[in-house]
Amino acid sequence: MKDFPGDVDSFHSAPYIEKAGPQGQSSDTQRRHPHHPMSMFNQLPGFVRTPAGLERVILRRMPRAFLLSALLPALAALAARWFSWSGSEAVVASSIQMVDIVAIAVVLLLWTLLLTLAIGAFIVMVMKGPAYVADGYPLVESDRPLDGPRRP
Repeated sequence: MKDFPGDVDSFHSAPYIEKAGPQGQSSDTQRRHPHHPMSMFNQLPGFVRTPAGLERVILRRMPRAFLLSALLPALAALAARWFSWSGSEAVVASSIQMVDIVAIAVVLLLWTLLLTLAIGAFIVMVMKGPAYVADGYPLVESDRPLDGPRRP
């Protein structure tokens, strides 16, 4: 038996990786010899991209949603300062501080929600994109280890 990288036959190499390389060499030759560069992104030939859907609309509206989700609670906090509160100065300051805390909490809640939604939309967008294949690697399929007795 040859060394591990050299004993790969055409049956174990993926058919979509078998394309001619430089000077007519196959990708199998390129895989065996590391001095031949390979493309970083190998697209799967014949893959049909799925058309863009709701995820693009969501991602396009994200900047406006982040801005409005910060602006509306901030306006509520500003309006609390213009509201005519009754009571002592300490009670009014405490009430305004409570409105500020709630506004900050609402902003953080909305930004967390929007960020989660944006991550989900981005994942869907990437999954609808072109399919890529990894570089093939030799897989030794044997009923026994290379250095031991036969496995059951």
